[in-house]
Amino acid sequence: MRVHLADVMSQLQRAGAQISATTEEILTTSGRYEAGATEQASSLDETSATTEELARSARQIAENAGSVAEIAQRTLGAAQQGQGSAEAFLGSMARMRQDNGAISSAVVRLNKRVQQIGKIVEFINGVADKSELLALNAELEGTKASEVGRGFSLVAAEMRRLAENVLESTKEIEGLIEEVREASAAAVSATEGGVRAVETGTTLAQQVSESLRQIVDLAGQTSYAVRSISLATQQQQMGTDQLADTMADILRITQQSLNATKQVTTANTDLLVLARDLQGVVERFQIGQEPLGEEGG
Repeated sequence: MRVHLADVMSQLQRAGAQISATTEEILTTSGRYEAGATEQASSLDETSATTEELARSARQIAENAGSVAEIAQRTLGAAQQGQGSAEAFLGSMARMRQDNGAISSAVVRLNKRVQQIGKIVEFINGVADKSELLALNAELEGTKASEVGRGFSLVAAEMRRLAENVLESTKEIEGLIEEVREASAAAVSATEGGVRAVETGTTLAQQVSESLRQIVDLAGQTSYAVRSISLATQQQQMGTDQLADTMADILRITQQSLNATKQVTTANTDLLVLARDLQGVVERFQIGQEPLGEEGG
């Protein structure tokens, strides 16, 4: 019975020693794991903070990109409106050029008619001069004749006065014709200047329209690019938000694992204490049983 009890105590001692060794090894491993988990938790905490900052930056970038996209769209609308105004201005200039051309043609026709009237007036002047001369001669001859001749002289005198009136009227007409010619020349000159100004304005308007067309093209490309950037930043924001959530989950799980490791370490420490206590009890028991063993021998 004593031998059997001694064997049991010996087995208990070996088991206690093995438990102590295993527990110490577990404690060492747990300590290293706890240190690594602590360092990992610290790194994850920093990474989580960095990721959150990145998410905030991504949200800000997305908001700014949205604002830029809105501005680019307004710029495109303004450029398109400017191009429409330039095209309308070109249409007005084209109509003005047509109107000036019509006025110039009308003035040219008027000059031709005035020249024709001038020729007619010159012809009338010639006839009136001859009529006045003939009437003067007839009046002189009539004064030399009889009573009938004096009557003819009166008629001739009246014809001469009529010819003089015609000459005076044609002179007035010539003055009016000259004024019309001067006014027509001024109108032609002004019209030609207007045509040149319209042509210059048309050229400039065409250049402006072409520039606006290029601006519209560039604004359209910019608006498309900005919309693409805005979409990409929104996707980036979603990705960084998901990453931040994932990092927060990993940090929480790591913290839970660290807490569990600490609990395991505490339990192993308690187990090591119990194993050592068990070894002490077994050793004391064996020491107390040694005399009995000798006596039984």
